[in-house]
Amino acid sequence: MILRFNLFLFSSMILFGSSTVAQAQIPVKLSDVGNPQWAAQCGQANGYDACENLADQNLKGIGVPASQHMTAYYLLQACKYGNYEMCEYAYNMAATQDESKFILGEASLILCEKSNPQYCAIPHTLFSKQDKPAYMPKLVGKALEKGCDKGDAFSCSLLGPWYDDYKPPKGVVPSLTKALNGYSRACKAEPSSNPNLDKDDISSMCYFTYKYNTELKTSANYQDNAEEAFIRSCQFSSSSNTCETAMSSFFHGINGVRKSESKALRVAQGACDLGASSGCEYVANSLYQQKDYASALGFYSASCDSSPSLNTCKGAALTAFEAKGLKNAMTTKYAQLACEQGDGWSCYVYGSNTFYLTSDGNRSLFQKACDLDFQQGCDEVGRQREQAARNVQINEHNERVYNQQMNPPSYTPTPTWDDYMKAGQDYWSNWKPSYCSNSSITSRDGRTTTRAECADY
Repeated sequence: MILRFNLFLFSSMILFGSSTVAQAQIPVKLSDVGNPQWAAQCGQANGYDACENLADQNLKGIGVPASQHMTAYYLLQACKYGNYEMCEYAYNMAATQDESKFILGEASLILCEKSNPQYCAIPHTLFSKQDKPAYMPKLVGKALEKGCDKGDAFSCSLLGPWYDDYKPPKGVVPSLTKALNGYSRACKAEPSSNPNLDKDDISSMCYFTYKYNTELKTSANYQDNAEEAFIRSCQFSSSSNTCETAMSSFFHGINGVRKSESKALRVAQGACDLGASSGCEYVANSLYQQKDYASALGFYSASCDSSPSLNTCKGAALTAFEAKGLKNAMTTKYAQLACEQGDGWSCYVYGSNTFYLTSDGNRSLFQKACDLDFQQGCDEVGRQREQAARNVQINEHNERVYNQQMNPPSYTPTPTWDDYMKAGQDYWSNWKPSYCSNSSITSRDGRTTTRAECADY
């Protein structure tokens, strides 16, 4: 049996009336398959029982070939002719059949109108491909408007691009008012409220809400709407670029928003969370001005670690000093990094905290601090030079003393009383009367004496 798609109108049951029928095979009418009596009754008001009988006959293959496609069709007819509950059954069955696209489309339109607005996005999935025969732009647009008006954020997120003037779909007349309506309503959604929208989707919706509010200025409070949307575009973004752009805009009061340090601070926090050094630095500066050094240190250090710069690393060193003290390890760490970036105070602090690590007492660091116009660095360089000169003198003196100790000069010591006493004893021990050595009283050979008293000598 050959199935044919025909057109027919139901003035009360069809969502969008005759304006959509001219360009699409919706609503659906197929050649009947099944009991002719039921088929005749199914086409009448309140004939849903007959439609359900036909659906059951085609599902079970009783007297006709079993067909889920025809089953879905008769379930849809039962919905349209009095038993609305059958629409969801028709939708679920048609969703599994490629040939049942138009049944699925019409079922989703009825469900969109009568119950859950999330069904309003289904026509966009089915009929928005411009290169397909089933392309129905007016029907898609109307369905998305209905879904968005009924509060479906996903339909709103599709409505914005559908009517946007950037590459509009074929046959769609751009409308920035409709686009803004879709963008702004989708921007107000929360990711947890709709499984089809993630944070980046909402961020994008909010950015376009900001953009078109500032361009169109169609409402009395467009400025507030634009600025709040700009902040939310950062809040839900996974890219730091969005937040940095918003931060700069609020800080300078440009790009259609008013200057506001408080709003700049809100988006700076988001930029920092996404790894933007500029955002961390902005938050840290604000906290430092409030003398909340412990909190400022966290932001400065994150910024210095990710993207070292003179401002961020010096800020980290200063806040570590204020929060933790001069000799703290974090003060030393960030003083070193800030010194490398060209901060004189940091060079002095790092040199002072680590002077014991080098043989020259970090003279080069103090010299660098001096070269960077930090006076205490110059004072320390001068002190070290004076100390070095004194050390040279001390070393020379010590060397002389050492040489003298190792090579003492020869000299005659001054005799002591003991020396005199010993010398006297030696003298008297060798003394003898002079006549005992007189040759006149000795023998001729001079070795003997004739005097008895000289015998002992």
